[in-house]
Amino acid sequence: MGAVLVFMGCSTIQPSPSHSLPAASAQNSHSAQSSTDPNAPSTPTPDVIAVPRGVIFAKTDFEGVLKTDYVDLSIVDLKDEEKIFHLRIGDPTILQKNSEETPMISPGYFSLELPAGAYAFRMISIPVGTGFASEPMRVVFEVFPDQLAYLGTLKIVGTKEKIKLGGVPVIQPGFEYTVDVLNEREEANLKIKNFFPDYQQPLSVRLMRIKSPDEDLFPSLVSPEILQKEKMISTD
Repeated sequence: MGAVLVFMGCSTIQPSPSHSLPAASAQNSHSAQSSTDPNAPSTPTPDVIAVPRGVIFAKTDFEGVLKTDYVDLSIVDLKDEEKIFHLRIGDPTILQKNSEETPMISPGYFSLELPAGAYAFRMISIPVGTGFASEPMRVVFEVFPDQLAYLGTLKIVGTKEKIKLGGVPVIQPGFEYTVDVLNEREEANLKIKNFFPDYQQPLSVRLMRIKSPDEDLFPSLVSPEILQKEKMISTD
């Protein structure tokens, strides 16, 4: 399996001047950037505030009915729910048919550079016939400024398919699943070398967290460390 990222939303993001993350292997790592048309006429670049960034390192493991050729995980920025990213994991030939950009990563593990802040895996989708079956998710994580953080293994087991009634269309495919976050730090410490060959220190463990249905998905989850960094930038 490999993965491709599709980014939705219209944000302008510049790397932090103090960015000192380890150099990544180009074919295995991705950075969240707004897409641009190389053939479009040039326009003046507006002044923007530098946003601190960080890198997450994690693994996905799909079983049961979710062990398909293609899985789409949507990631939402918890400070701005209109900013949505799609982590697409599956057969490279299927991804080539569905996306113009197909950067691939090693099976299971992935790394991703994002602006520092709080995020959530909010939706999981798999192909069913000519459409998709989608179910909500509630798995949150944080990206820390100028740091590489290990989020753990996101293990999702599809237990059975189902039919949902209501909405548009009235009959929709769906599935039931269980989700766990595993700490496989020893394995991850070995795999990190494939993504960041010069990375020497032990991984900083910042495991994803599964939120219960009665918890608010969009509270202020940003850590004091991130808030202080943003305050320093905004007052420069």
